[in-house]
Amino acid sequence: MSTITTALLLAFTMLSGALALWRGHPAALAPSVVVFALLIVARRIQPEARAWALVPLLFFPLLYAQVGMVDAAMPMNDPVVIGWEEHWFGAPWHTWRERWPSPVLSSLLHLCYVAFYPLVYLPPLYFAWRARRDALDAQMLAFTVVLLAGLTCFLLWPVEGPRFRWPSPTTSGDDAARQFARLLLARFSARGTAFPSSHVSITVVQTAILWRWQRPAAPLAACLTIGLAVGAVYGGFHYLIDVLAGIALGSLVAWLVVFRAPGLPMRWRTGLLALAALGITGCASTAPSHRFYSALPYGSERQFNPVSQLVNEGFDLLRMDDADRRLAQQPFGVTARNIGNTVRNAPGVINDFGWSRWASHELLPLTLKSGGGGQWVPNYQFHLLGSGMVSARLTEWYAQHDVAHPAAWSFATMMSAHLLNEMTERSSPRSIDALTDLLIFDPAGFFLFRSERVQRFFSGPVQLTNWSMQPTFNLPQGTIENVGQEYVMRVRLPRTTRWRGLYMFGVSTLFGVSRDIGDGRAISVGVGADAVQTSVIDPGTDQRTVTLSPNAGLFYDRHGSLLASLLLRGGSDSYVTVNLYPGALGLTRVPLGVWGAALRGGGVRVGLSTPFGLGLGYGQSNTASGAAR
Repeated sequence: MSTITTALLLAFTMLSGALALWRGHPAALAPSVVVFALLIVARRIQPEARAWALVPLLFFPLLYAQVGMVDAAMPMNDPVVIGWEEHWFGAPWHTWRERWPSPVLSSLLHLCYVAFYPLVYLPPLYFAWRARRDALDAQMLAFTVVLLAGLTCFLLWPVEGPRFRWPSPTTSGDDAARQFARLLLARFSARGTAFPSSHVSITVVQTAILWRWQRPAAPLAACLTIGLAVGAVYGGFHYLIDVLAGIALGSLVAWLVVFRAPGLPMRWRTGLLALAALGITGCASTAPSHRFYSALPYGSERQFNPVSQLVNEGFDLLRMDDADRRLAQQPFGVTARNIGNTVRNAPGVINDFGWSRWASHELLPLTLKSGGGGQWVPNYQFHLLGSGMVSARLTEWYAQHDVAHPAAWSFATMMSAHLLNEMTERSSPRSIDALTDLLIFDPAGFFLFRSERVQRFFSGPVQLTNWSMQPTFNLPQGTIENVGQEYVMRVRLPRTTRWRGLYMFGVSTLFGVSRDIGDGRAISVGVGADAVQTSVIDPGTDQRTVTLSPNAGLFYDRHGSLLASLLLRGGSDSYVTVNLYPGALGLTRVPLGVWGAALRGGGVRVGLSTPFGLGLGYGQSNTASGAAR
């Protein structure tokens, strides 16, 4: 197996395993454990045997069955697909067979549908037998990409298809081919795996593989693929929309992965795949709720919008004392190229860092900060949960402002903010942390909070939101000050209706309590630690650690929207910071906020914030961004 194939399978097993636990199906973890273990063994021993390249074929039924188990109790999105179907095509899934009830046609189309299985397994077995390693590696990479793309859609947006909605009874009038096809589906199909049609997308890719590497067999494969696509609708197994989506997905993967998009650089091919995923996400958007964004005319909610999110998320790390906050001095061009090199050379970056070390430090909770590890902590907190929740807030913001495809715009905004965040962290060209965040945890957070169940949990028993700072462009040094955001999680305590436990995480970490004081208002207090400096402990991989100092905070909010805060930071250059948000003094018609900070070496910083994401301020700069630098 190639390194890219292994990385894709590892990422998917993490996603499917996490969803299995979250949705209450621990038995569905078994396929993830088996796949993960085999992949780690494969990377350990680096086998040269051709049989190892065929391992993804064994994973196909395992992962397919796992998706069915994870989706077993999930609400299906068939009403949305049926709406598209009836709007554009009528109802072909139960009219084609009635319109053309030919036993000969039925037998032919159902035999084509069953031909899916030899089309999946025979080409790679042939390439392995003939020692065509180049063709075999290309075959398995393309197969893995299209398979995991389809399975990810099934996990995040399940559609069961017409076979589950309108099951046709077994009758003696069915031809033998139809009965055989229905028997196979009854034994091996899974609920929630209709959109897009994996049968169609995979066979399209297999046909492209044969066209490139074994052209004499390609015409037969093309005829079987066409018959399979028509038979999927004729037999009532798929909606026509499923088949068209499968053709589109398979064609895109074939063009980008099999034929390598002649003349198109790798970065553009990767971008097109990402845009395709974004488009599917946008089209598959369900109606956004009002769980995380309520358009309140006061507090931090008044200042929440895509621009303020880009600023607070993108420049969050500039509030550390050793950061140069002068915007004009930020090497955006260099850091953008570094991140591009990291993403383009992802398998090599992981190889240099070590696959086992990557799994234990970045992916799984197996190491502690004391040993230079523990990077999984911010990955899960900030990127998976915190940013995932903010992506849901942004989806609701776009929807309430009548922007088409709100989920797609939210995804684009959040990924832009994450990219800017990695750039201001000044990642190296081999940054394992930037790679893991951008390719795994940032997209995973977005998709996690596409789940209705996840949204209900984090807006009900556990209340999760973000309290952003009020960034200002300060003169005369031209620095950005008071920038960043904290994620706030509150859980109601037992035997009380007024007290809740408080956990804040971001650059600062606070533990405390929150008390309701009536009319939706609450006072919160917390103590903890604050990250004031970063240092590189491994220049080769850009692995970093942080220096912590004690801190404390007092907060006043209304309906979850922060009105005022008082922050005390033990080791920072600004030891006291006060933020007053719009409406803090009862002036809800005034959209401006103010803040001020007392500096440890003397002097102050002050600023006037706007609802647009950046205001103006004045005050002494920190040492790192002063003239000495």
